[in-house]
Amino acid sequence: MMTFGIVQTTVLVAFSNRFFTILLAKVHAHADEMALLAYSDRDTGFPNSQQLAKDIAEWTEDRKRATRPCAMVGFRLEGLETINETRGIDFANALLRDLVLRYRSSLSALMDAKTIRKIEGFAPLYRVESNTFVFLIEVPDRDFFTPNRMAELQKTIDGLFLGYREQSVISFRGGFSSYPEDAGNLEQLLKNLLNLVHATRSEGLGVFTPFNMERYQAFLREQSIKAAIANAIWRGEFSLVFQPKVSCATGGVRGFEALARWTSAEFGRISPVEFIPLAEESGNIAALTGHLLDRALEFAALLARNGLMFPVSVNLSPGAVRPDFLSLIGEKTAASGLGGMLELEITEGVIMKMTTEIADDLRNLKELGITFSIDDFGTGYSNLGDLQKFEAQVLKIDKRFIDGIPHDEKNATLVQTIIRMGKSFGMEIVAEGVEYGEQRDFLARSDCDMIQGYFHSVPLESDNALAYAVAHGGNG
Repeated sequence: MMTFGIVQTTVLVAFSNRFFTILLAKVHAHADEMALLAYSDRDTGFPNSQQLAKDIAEWTEDRKRATRPCAMVGFRLEGLETINETRGIDFANALLRDLVLRYRSSLSALMDAKTIRKIEGFAPLYRVESNTFVFLIEVPDRDFFTPNRMAELQKTIDGLFLGYREQSVISFRGGFSSYPEDAGNLEQLLKNLLNLVHATRSEGLGVFTPFNMERYQAFLREQSIKAAIANAIWRGEFSLVFQPKVSCATGGVRGFEALARWTSAEFGRISPVEFIPLAEESGNIAALTGHLLDRALEFAALLARNGLMFPVSVNLSPGAVRPDFLSLIGEKTAASGLGGMLELEITEGVIMKMTTEIADDLRNLKELGITFSIDDFGTGYSNLGDLQKFEAQVLKIDKRFIDGIPHDEKNATLVQTIIRMGKSFGMEIVAEGVEYGEQRDFLARSDCDMIQGYFHSVPLESDNALAYAVAHGGNG
């Protein structure tokens, strides 16, 4: 009986050990499978961004010292989205797999032939984003990337596209960032590269281009400014100055243009040439325009209290020309009772893209007494039909055309043509950027109505603008 118990126990222990061995093997296999999923791209089987981060983390100081100068090279395939929309996602994915698998094969051949040398411990190719692939290679110095050497990489990609002529929309945006010239670590090298291949500059399409630290610093500055705009509006860092619009014939004030200024607590003074486009890109342009509109109406009210009924013009950026914001302008203007003193400046681009709904909203603003001017005329692609489509009261000639008059005959003829064209539509004409008496005299002879620019006055703070209006307002 005792013997049977011992045998039984031995069998149970053996079975238990076998069971746990099998279980442990399955756990390890599952763990290996999970690791494969975590560190590999599902579509191509390539190591992914997590594997690259892991490999970079294991690039120890010892290995770093042993590594020759190197570069992170990458490319982003462009045009797959169009194929996805026209041929379907399955076709686009199959095309992507075929392209990059063939590229890895070609890249490996270059490495095997010692044309380029990969860094030990890193895979031949990583898929770090849906359409973006990177790899690391050793280089003797940055001069390694001669046109001929980069042509090897470029030719490899170009050769892949030859089999997809019907998908001619496919191209790539490639680049490289060098260690230690561009960065002291591989993490920053990757950031540099991703910034480069995500750039929208057209000259980077279809070629491998070097990382540019100056452009990268400009990019970082832009991103920082974008992030600061919303809080800057809330803190009241944006303000207005007012430049007089003066009668060409008499020199008397006819109105003012409100010009935005930003003195940032973090960046100091920032030009509107820089912050207006960034406010557009960041989605803050309507909030900024609303804030500046309030300041412009305050100045209009100051003029009115002093018996000076001069219009104050505010630039309306294309990103702010949408129904909800135009309704807000109407509410602000109606509440102030100053519609007759408000002028909104819009660009040709707004007119060209105007919808029926936007046109109706702008007509509603006109009923409040608001006037409209077309700003920077001649710098876009509008024509007589666009002018006829939207009946603005004022046409502004851009400074770039004024700079050459009266000595540049082509500019002079163009300015006179714009003046006659505007007059034929019953519009008043304003010339921007007038700095010299010769320019003023030419514009007066050409029947221009108003000028603004440093010849008469720099943009002024509201108190000084009021004083200017009092001093020059009687003979407009």
